[in-house]
Amino acid sequence: MARITLADRLTTLTNDENLTQRDRDFAESLLAHLRKKKSLTRGRRVWVDRLEARAAEAAKAPKGEVPADMKALHEKIVEREGASSWSARFIESIMEQVRRGRTLSERQRAILDEKREEYTGSWTSEYRSDYREHAVLIARYYKTSGLPYYGHMVGSILSNEEYVPSKRAFLKMYKNRYAQRVVEQASAAPVYAVRDCVQMRSNHTTRAKYSRYIGKKAFVVAVGGIIEAAKGGRGYTILFLGDPKPIVVEERYIMKARR
Repeated sequence: MARITLADRLTTLTNDENLTQRDRDFAESLLAHLRKKKSLTRGRRVWVDRLEARAAEAAKAPKGEVPADMKALHEKIVEREGASSWSARFIESIMEQVRRGRTLSERQRAILDEKREEYTGSWTSEYRSDYREHAVLIARYYKTSGLPYYGHMVGSILSNEEYVPSKRAFLKMYKNRYAQRVVEQASAAPVYAVRDCVQMRSNHTTRAKYSRYIGKKAFVVAVGGIIEAAKGGRGYTILFLGDPKPIVVEERYIMKARR
């Protein structure tokens, strides 16, 4: 009979469904260490026995069936936040415990209730009625500005009208000062309208950014959304007399043309 090595035992543990994903990942790290160093320290070696004992104990425990509402909750979280998000991984670990017949701790039950309320409770209707319009404005700002924040949520808000972000993640984005400035500026009426004749303001910023346009007149051809989280951050597409192509410029950089 072939001798069972330490590597064999760890390989078995990495595939043992009686262990949680966290324990299997730990076994995988021990196996990687063993292959690299050719041995395990005493502190690491003892964990092989402990993991085997956990697997054996879990195998004897009566198995449970994951409730349909918990599976549906996990699917909604993955749809909104992705499979690698903390919330998705938390529900996965809870489902594993249920399958093994383990009792959830009081803290785990509390977090599970919070997630149920957030993803299946009143938040969906609250978001669609109170926040959806502003969410699109903010998402467009982040996408246009190229800022590397809230990528998954921003893309989902803009590409899927049925998408509802998690309450915690959305409010974190919504309440930051840049987002609030975007909402504030979007709520203000545009200063200029299509066909208005405008010119660049003559100040340090415009002279540095738009020197070739100073003193020239232009017509507004389109009023856009907020492209900068600042007062006067609305974008306008303007066409200068004699130029073949229009440019997009912020409201704060233009003024009514002098006669």
